Amino acid sequence: MTEEEDFDRQILERIQHGYIPDIRNLKRVDYFYNNMWREPRFFEIYFLPKIKYVLSHIEGINVLEVGCGPGYLSLEIARMGKNVLGIDYSCESIKVAKKYGEKYPNLKYECVDYFKFKTRQKFDTIIFFRSLHHMDIDAAIKKTIDLLVDQGTLIICEPIRAEFTYENALFALLLRLALQTNITYKDKIKLLDEHSLVDLQKNIYEEYKYLGNFKQSDNDKNITFDDIYRILRKNFNIQDFILEDSVIEKIIGSLRGSYRFEAAEMLKKIDEKLVRENFLKPTSVSLVAKKR
Repeated sequence: MTEEEDFDRQILERIQHGYIPDIRNLKRVDYFYNNMWREPRFFEIYFLPKIKYVLSHIEGINVLEVGCGPGYLSLEIARMGKNVLGIDYSCESIKVAKKYGEKYPNLKYECVDYFKFKTRQKFDTIIFFRSLHHMDIDAAIKKTIDLLVDQGTLIICEPIRAEFTYENALFALLLRLALQTNITYKDKIKLLDEHSLVDLQKNIYEEYKYLGNFKQSDNDKNITFDDIYRILRKNFNIQDFILEDSVIEKIIGSLRGSYRFEAAEMLKKIDEKLVRENFLKPTSVSLVAKKR
């Protein structure tokens, strides 16, 4: 199965189980057993700040989102009054995006691989939101340079999974064991009886870095912030960046119980301090750069 086919299958399955790719109309979807899309409140705590960061840094009127998926970000940008083009090589995702964006004449979608995308138009802002790590980064940025206007804005929000360490994995393990999650405490005790901490830590390490049994695609790159910075500095001035998310990504959606939202808020605070005070490595970057 190609990556495009896998994304097609994934979005169809999600829609079938009630997922709505419109952040203003989210609802609880039990299909997501450990994903932040499970609960609108989890989304608000963990993911909404990333979207607000992107929206607050858009400049100009013509915007391209590369790897738009089912279109929830492009839809929000269109609501700001921008002329938006969202592209993705998952044609099923584009069909879904078109359905939810049909009320906005300033919002267009195209099913196309970025490297096969052709246009004479130049864009004021180009966005990669959780999509750049699926591409050859050097080639993607080179193409982006050609598509941006002079002094155009590039916004990147990406996982930097190569930064994830065994120390991160151990802390994630301890949080999962201590917090009330989708795994009962009885089953957690059984896990500890049957496996060493080292084995459990290694399993989480591979999960976060998409290695071993967790590998999803050969195109899913483990990149670092330095990788991105090295490529951008040749042709861009970096205006701002935020490094965050040491362990929260794969824990917040698994929280259960009456106090799951309070636990999610506390988890977010803990995670922020772990990164800010250099206890653990960040695994996500949001960045704004200007084309020279």
